[in-house]
Amino acid sequence: MSQESKCIAIIGAPNHGKKTLCKVIEKTIKDNMLNSPKANYTFIVPVSCREFIKDVTSGKTKVNGVVLVVSTKQGPMPETREYILVCRQLGINRMVVYINNDDEDNTSVLLNTTKDTINLLNEYEFYDDDVFIVEGSAKNALNHSDVESIERLIEVLDNFDKEEI
Repeated sequence: MSQESKCIAIIGAPNHGKKTLCKVIEKTIKDNMLNSPKANYTFIVPVSCREFIKDVTSGKTKVNGVVLVVSTKQGPMPETREYILVCRQLGINRMVVYINNDDEDNTSVLLNTTKDTINLLNEYEFYDDDVFIVEGSAKNALNHSDVESIERLIEVLDNFDKEEI
């Protein structure tokens, strides 16, 4: 069975763990610790929202989905709002949100970050059926202590409808 190709943009505010998440996903797949039977993935991490808009609207980058990364240390930032708005304007109707738990000892921070992110997504008409939330720690996954969140993330991406943006 041949695998389909999917390009996934990992987006979010600076210092929320986008590059670490990308690195751990690629490392996990490469090390055969995670076998995704449904797709051959390419991940991009735009430097800024402006770059993301330019690359997508110019046709330079064709993405099949996005992963919005939100850190529990900072919660949704103005850049988070900007990315959500841009996704809506570009016709991205579904997204995965990775709540990057930098403070794994504080459950209330995790819950508040998740709640605040859901409320922000709802403002732009991203509702339950449009959003898949995965909670984890990219840093811990890099050290192999939270591979479960990466497995869950890839499972969700595998089941995304293929719609090129």
